[in-house]
Amino acid sequence: MLSADSSADREALLSFKGAISDDPLGAMNSWNESTPLCRWRGVTCGSGTAPFQGSSAGSPPCGRIPGSISNCTKMETVSLSENYLDGEILPELGSFPKLQFLGLYSNNLRGPIPSTLADISTLTTLDLSSNGLRGGIPPELGPFPELQSLGLSSNNLTGGIPSSLANISTLTLLDLSNNGHGGSIPPELGHLSNLTVVFLFTNDLTVVEVSQNRLGGVIPFNLGKLQSLTWLILSDNSFQAREEEDWNFITSLTNCSNLTKMGLQNNSLGGVLPAAVANLSRKLDTLLIERNHIGGRIPEGLGSLGELSMLRMGRNLLTGEIPASFGELTDLKHLTLEDNKLSGEIPPSPGDPLSHLSLTPPRSVPEMGKLKNLNTLNLSRNRLSGEIPSSIGDCQVLEFLLLESNLFQ
Repeated sequence: MLSADSSADREALLSFKGAISDDPLGAMNSWNESTPLCRWRGVTCGSGTAPFQGSSAGSPPCGRIPGSISNCTKMETVSLSENYLDGEILPELGSFPKLQFLGLYSNNLRGPIPSTLADISTLTTLDLSSNGLRGGIPPELGPFPELQSLGLSSNNLTGGIPSSLANISTLTLLDLSNNGHGGSIPPELGHLSNLTVVFLFTNDLTVVEVSQNRLGGVIPFNLGKLQSLTWLILSDNSFQAREEEDWNFITSLTNCSNLTKMGLQNNSLGGVLPAAVANLSRKLDTLLIERNHIGGRIPEGLGSLGELSMLRMGRNLLTGEIPASFGELTDLKHLTLEDNKLSGEIPPSPGDPLSHLSLTPPRSVPEMGKLKNLNTLNLSRNRLSGEIPSSIGDCQVLEFLLLESNLFQ
């Protein structure tokens, strides 16, 4: 949508046409000097925005983004995602004075992210995900006054996460997942009060996901300032916890009353899981902490998290008995505690906790009718003793039962 037939727009669009190497249906035949600009197919003069949706009559454009596209000074939306564009993102793209949406995801773009993109002060959405971009995130990207969504996932980005991103106070979604970022999460990100999603997902930040990177150090203690947080996914990194204070982020997260999923699996977290984990959001349905170095006893208060449907704590160094309070987790579908050093017997009576998990032999078949949700039970490779309850066979939904390498009789 263009405001009028201008020579600058004509020149820019002809340059854009020149970058299209394959137009078998002739969708751009009318784009020529002898036809008025406002009669070109796909071009309408009127409102002053110019959405390029990428495909020309079913044939996606190939080649590179022409730098002259920035001559369309009234452009508000540029959407060239899911095409076959390659080459680098040109610095000239930073010269749009009114651009609000820039979508270039799912192409073959490579090279660095140009720091000039920070010059687009009107930008609200920048999505460069699923390309081959390399290098670090430019620190200059910090001053965006209007940016709400920043997607840089699934590239080859490396280096640390710049603390300047904390200056984007309007940011609600930050997706940095599936890159090669190193270093630690800047504590300053905890001051982004509007952030609802961090794939450090997509909500108010409600999702923080920075999984599958190379991030290390201590998890920032002030994540609890993200009070709208619903997902916190920090899995498959190198985060550490050695001292008691390294777990202070758990205490901070008790302020996040909407937290539903927390993934800390496959890191280097050690020490003892703090009792404050029992004070997390009562909406928490997923807690994943397997494949770490966590020792000590499982906090008794975990049973107060009554919405839990998935609890994975396997492949740690946990000791002691399975907490009796687990019997209060009536919605639990997946419980994995394999490869720890747990000991003791499974509680013996149906009135005891865990009876709904078929971890206790009920005295009557009707008691087993409570096991409506259990799908997976994995207690393998511990030091549990006593008898295996025969009533486990009454669990109609159970698909995976793993009890090997214990001391059962």
